[in-house]
Amino acid sequence: MSLLNTEASLKRATEEKYCLCAFNVDSLEYMPAIVQAAEEEGAPIIMEANEVAIAGMGLKYFAMVARQRAESASVPVGIHLDHGSSIDSVKACLDAGFTSVMIDASKKPLEENIRITQAVVDLAKKYGAYTEGEIGHVPGIREKSEGPGSELVYTDPAEAEIYCRESGVQSLAVSIGTVHYMRKEPIQLDFPLLARIRKVVNVPLVLHGGAAVPDADMQKAVQYGIVKYNIAYKGYRAYLQGLSQGLKDIKEEVLPGKIFLYPSQVIKAGLESAKSEIRSKIRLLGANGKA
Repeated sequence: MSLLNTEASLKRATEEKYCLCAFNVDSLEYMPAIVQAAEEEGAPIIMEANEVAIAGMGLKYFAMVARQRAESASVPVGIHLDHGSSIDSVKACLDAGFTSVMIDASKKPLEENIRITQAVVDLAKKYGAYTEGEIGHVPGIREKSEGPGSELVYTDPAEAEIYCRESGVQSLAVSIGTVHYMRKEPIQLDFPLLARIRKVVNVPLVLHGGAAVPDADMQKAVQYGIVKYNIAYKGYRAYLQGLSQGLKDIKEEVLPGKIFLYPSQVIKAGLESAKSEIRSKIRLLGANGKA
């Protein structure tokens, strides 16, 4: 199967009102869960990694393994840079064979965000790659999302319209109340804001930070126009829970003078648990059968 054509896939998702799932990767061992889940659901899929995860895995090894798995999969698989912080970082990923990139200059003034995004769009086009940008800001685990000094900045529809028109960006990540971590209380998404953004922006919309979003609201976000959903926490949690259970279930095979332990069986338990969660999200967002 060929690598995912992100532009065509998001266009189809927009027309048919379903959502492409983008699952974050932070270890090479986790990749099979994503690809196998997509194959079993007959769904196009995106494997993505941020700069911290890429540094931990090594760009060369992540790209090599990701492309090998993508090119041998029975469904289209994309390879995406999540929250690229600079043009140099984007270029390194494009050189390594990524099919799409995100440039995140969302904390900079609008004019500078536009300028940086324009440069990335022009660069990515030379590689036949697709570019995502962001207006507003979805805070990470080290940032505040509530109260005085909050780092949460909701997307301004007027700025989003200007940004998309002038930067040439091909998809837009929006901030409507999500954060990049799990919370004890469910997040309340601003659906009226999402509707206003959708009305003035003519590119596909992306949602980040869905860990604390209830399943019903994930589906509702798709109805309001989200066509790419980034997912990290829920898959990671399922993977770790599977590993934990695998460790509890491990059995030593004892022969005279020998003890055999199989780490692969523990990893398999983690992958099966993650795969089940990933499949459930693919179905929830309507991408099953869309390969």
